[in-house]
Amino acid sequence: MLLDLAPSDRKRPVHLLCNDTLVESPILMAYIDKMLVRLQAAADNLYLPITVVKTTPDPDQTFWVNLIGRGYPAPTQMFRWCTDRMKIAPTSNYIRTQISQSGEVILLLGVRRAESANRAVTINRHRNVAGSRLNPHDDLKGCMVFRPLMEMTTDDVWLILLQRTPPWGGSHRELVALYRNAQGGNALSLWTSRRHRRAARRPRGSVAGPAPWSRRTAAWRP
Repeated sequence: MLLDLAPSDRKRPVHLLCNDTLVESPILMAYIDKMLVRLQAAADNLYLPITVVKTTPDPDQTFWVNLIGRGYPAPTQMFRWCTDRMKIAPTSNYIRTQISQSGEVILLLGVRRAESANRAVTINRHRNVAGSRLNPHDDLKGCMVFRPLMEMTTDDVWLILLQRTPPWGGSHRELVALYRNAQGGNALSLWTSRRHRRAARRPRGSVAGPAPWSRRTAAWRP
């Protein structure tokens, strides 16, 4: 969407946030760090007002400090202390800083109903403001949330990634390989569909037929 705007209209700063809990897979973090550098370089070359930021937990809230130093039990579904301290807190602190400087922010989240039953319940609990595609954040005053991928399935996401060339160069094939290897070498469900296999062989940027997600994408444009 930013590339669709004239350079003179690209006035609002955009912060691309990524969180590192410091206990992620080294292979995953190596890929993410490489992509963050590539994203910032592309944004600078394209004159986009994007700042790429990686948040990390405070030193006294890291996994090992809490597990060994404070004697916390290993995280479980019932006691997921790591999520709040290592992911939510550092990212929320950064967002609060931006709110204090700008007065308000819009947080774009990639949440989807199809992720899980619990995710669907959470999404349903947060209704958009009437006549808007935004909903107020529960904990961050001055933060409105935009969820453009909400109705997309997992296959929709992979199909778009495989058909489109990223503005920062290269392709999404490395990401596909990363996920495939994480599943023990099993092919992603995307490849089990004959329609998807045909679509993946089409030239990048081409879309065959009025796919439901293509209509939704058009609807998201401001």
